[in-house]
Amino acid sequence: MPNFQHGSQIIHYEVLGTGRPVVLIHGFTNHGLVWLPQVTELVYNGFQVVLPDLPGHGLSSFVRDVITVQQMSDLMIGLFDHLKLEKPDVCGLSLGGMIVQNLVVTHPERIRKAVIANSSPNFNSNQSRAAVEHWKSMFLQPNGPQVRLQQTWELLFSPDFLSTPQAAVQYATWTRVLERMSGESLAYVAEGMLQFDVREKLPNVQTPTLVIAGKLDRLIPMEAAQDIQSKVPNAQFLVLENAGHISSVDSSAEFNKGLLDFLKG
Repeated sequence: MPNFQHGSQIIHYEVLGTGRPVVLIHGFTNHGLVWLPQVTELVYNGFQVVLPDLPGHGLSSFVRDVITVQQMSDLMIGLFDHLKLEKPDVCGLSLGGMIVQNLVVTHPERIRKAVIANSSPNFNSNQSRAAVEHWKSMFLQPNGPQVRLQQTWELLFSPDFLSTPQAAVQYATWTRVLERMSGESLAYVAEGMLQFDVREKLPNVQTPTLVIAGKLDRLIPMEAAQDIQSKVPNAQFLVLENAGHISSVDSSAEFNKGLLDFLKG
């Protein structure tokens, strides 16, 4: 099982294909293999795909204290060094998109192109704080990670996708992965997210950037993605008309086209 250690944290990852590297960073409570709808397209278009599990997620080690987006960004740089990735393309969704924003702000020399999907330039509002408190109350229950998934499932995808057999498979897979995750660990990650705010720094970004939004996203509204795009100089903007929050899954064909057009352009 491939992994590397950065401080006290052990990060699991997978590497598939050969060619120019692209690192795909998943969202909160998810795992690296959620990017499987993108892997085939990327590998067969000549990319090497790197799929890390964030701290406290998937097969990575649990988090024992509050961990910030900045610290998770530093872990990604550690992964780049471990794999000898000089300047990969990076794509992140939701929490992964926050990490990508932080990377292009703090380590622009290490990123070739950046894709930020279904994300926000900050997570420190009163609304975010209330949401995190609610999540923490769920996480600390017995089977807390599965409880939160049950309560948020219909907010994550478009209505059309939720009625498909693929949604049932996705739910079963995600539930199985969450059996291994610690609710206390995820609560620490959620707490650390509240320190994230790069709004004042985004106008200095020079990395070629694509911002993707789901028009039907009910967790992070399209206006948050528009805010990122308006602040990053020359950023491209792609709206997926029938996509919910996890647009890489429920609108994978459109997501993949936009991703590949940008990375190959």
